[in-house]
Amino acid sequence: MVGMRSNQTFVTASSRANARFSSLLTVPDVMGRTLGIVFLLASLTGLVTMVVSGEVGAVGPAFVVGLTSVAAGIGIALYRGALDGRSNAWVSAAFGIGTVLVTLGGVIADKDGVAFRYFYLWPIPMIVGSLPRAHIWAHLTLMAVGGAVVPLVQSESSFADQAGSWVAATASIAFAAAASHGVLASVVSLEGRVGRAFSESPIGMALLSSGGEFLDVNAELATMLRRDRDEILGMHVSQTTHPAHLSHLQEVVAKTYENPGSVSELEKRCITGDGSLLWTRLTLTRLHDAIFAQAQDVTDERLLAHGPLHDELTGLSSRSLALDRLSNLLDDGPGEIAVVVADIDGFGVINDSFGHDAGDHVLRHVADRLRSIEPSPHTVARLAGDEFVLLFRGIDHPSSAQAAGESTRAALDAPLSGLAGPVRVTVGLCAGVTIAGHRTEAPEALRNAQTALHRAKSSGPGNVRLFDQAMRDAAAGRLSLEQELREAIEQQHLSLDYQIGVDAQTGVMVGAEALVRWEHPSGRRMPDEFISLAEETGLIVPLGRAVMRTAVRQAAAWRGSGDLPDRFRVSINVSARQVDDPDRLLYDLVQDLGVHPSAAGGIAIELTETVVAENPRVPYLLDECRALGVAVLLDDFGTGYSSFAALRNYPVDHIKIDRSFVNHVANGGRDTAMVRAMIEMANALGIGVIAEGVETIAQHDALVTLGCDVIQGHLIHRPSSPPAVTALLRGGHVLD
Repeated sequence: MVGMRSNQTFVTASSRANARFSSLLTVPDVMGRTLGIVFLLASLTGLVTMVVSGEVGAVGPAFVVGLTSVAAGIGIALYRGALDGRSNAWVSAAFGIGTVLVTLGGVIADKDGVAFRYFYLWPIPMIVGSLPRAHIWAHLTLMAVGGAVVPLVQSESSFADQAGSWVAATASIAFAAAASHGVLASVVSLEGRVGRAFSESPIGMALLSSGGEFLDVNAELATMLRRDRDEILGMHVSQTTHPAHLSHLQEVVAKTYENPGSVSELEKRCITGDGSLLWTRLTLTRLHDAIFAQAQDVTDERLLAHGPLHDELTGLSSRSLALDRLSNLLDDGPGEIAVVVADIDGFGVINDSFGHDAGDHVLRHVADRLRSIEPSPHTVARLAGDEFVLLFRGIDHPSSAQAAGESTRAALDAPLSGLAGPVRVTVGLCAGVTIAGHRTEAPEALRNAQTALHRAKSSGPGNVRLFDQAMRDAAAGRLSLEQELREAIEQQHLSLDYQIGVDAQTGVMVGAEALVRWEHPSGRRMPDEFISLAEETGLIVPLGRAVMRTAVRQAAAWRGSGDLPDRFRVSINVSARQVDDPDRLLYDLVQDLGVHPSAAGGIAIELTETVVAENPRVPYLLDECRALGVAVLLDDFGTGYSSFAALRNYPVDHIKIDRSFVNHVANGGRDTAMVRAMIEMANALGIGVIAEGVETIAQHDALVTLGCDVIQGHLIHRPSSPPAVTALLRGGHVLD
């Protein structure tokens, strides 16, 4: 393993890939140490016997000392690892030499052959269990021949004695072999059962060499890693461990190795053959010098902590799973990834026209289309609503990324059917594309693609835009501006100007609209520089709350000073986000009016016609506002799809004719006719009419002629600070 200390081992097994699970008989280092002990015991016992008995047989003491020294040297070499990692041919040769030397040593050390005649039989179980069958027969033959050497060396006087001695030796060999066979049969049976448990276990298991290579893996672990078993054997564990978790794995392994018999657990992310996400919970155990690893797949468990893995409606991956897969691809795979975020054009119209069931039908069919596009995406996920994300691997050029976006858009070229009987509906996709590499974080890549999508949508339906440096700079600036705006709201760096409105007939001031300003360190900023950002980020809610609190306090101050006429109302613009939670909005109003009771009856809220038409909770809000004595103004009147229906269905106090009609009201023609119709309809319903954006005397005169009630615009007065408005209020009239 990369960075692992050289003296740290994972398991005591050779690096040969054919080692069998649970069989120490086939592990060369264990075999070598066992043979080493046999040689050392033979040489030591021979020397001790010679010293005690004082006899060395016919060969002389020099031969005995030399022979036992050779045996001792071989034993030391074997014990210190001379055979570690060698093939069975080396092991077989060592047994052959050992058989001869131990036999001769036994004869020399014991003339009567009582103690050591059959010493060479001791390693028979090891031989039978470790060597190929041909080698086993060769050694049995060699030992039988060795048995005949004993009576010859001991100078048996008769053939019968020699034969008897040989028969006794050979019989002992047969007896030892039979006993060994029984022992080995039990070992092999145990090995077979344990081996089957290893290979068939539903938990991933592995054996690793001291260098960190896989020596054996079971089928379950191979399946988890999305690789063939033969491919894994010999592979280094660093090739299957995510780089971010490699150092932690090293620490846990070191701790396990330093505490024999201990059990350690850790969770780590793996690298799989197909690049898919895999988290495993590892259990590591040290047995003697070995560490045995078990792995359990906990990917679902990890991801469930961050939300569902799949979208229930479409069956696609969820946002959290898509982000994890994107992160996995960015960290593990070479090359770059194209991230495509797509949005359905006109999806809201489908919901409004055919209902939400039809909308769900469209989402499912779009998901099916996206799954089948070419080139095939690595991942298709639903982010939220009608927004989808697709991940493409192997992107090597911006043109390839653009092509991925175009193929995504083309998925909806063919119309969808089945929405309402025979009706076939054609919908399109806008797509934003970004190229992400290994240095890009997954959330950042997704944000970049969404930024490109917003740019594509602003260019019209069916557009595909590739994220570029200009968008990056704009996104960075936008993020900075968002943070600054958040701080401005928290630190109360907002102020209000007020644009007054006057009675069209008398010129008396009857109202003022509160307009927010941002007192930025670089200079005062107007609403068009930050209101859209506040709406998109949700900051419009705390911003609207701050505006309401300040406006109510100012209205109370004017009333308390006697400067505010009885008919005068301060109007406050309310956003769609605030109307989404009418209870909170009403609570804020009650709180502010409770703190400043003198403002009661002098406050109005302005809602756009679109908000009134689309939000089903508006009637409840309007009824509660009336109960509080808060007036309601319908802003931007005439720009919606059902302007006159809104007058019939909703109890508003005034409508504000949009400036797009006021601009041309003095020219006659359609705009004049439409303004006349609005005023007549409102008057018939007892609703007041305010014209905003009045900038010329001609516009003013035309509106007065048409019967407009209140005039508001730069012609009357530009938005001004509270002290300036106070001075105007004390004057009473603006237009004479």
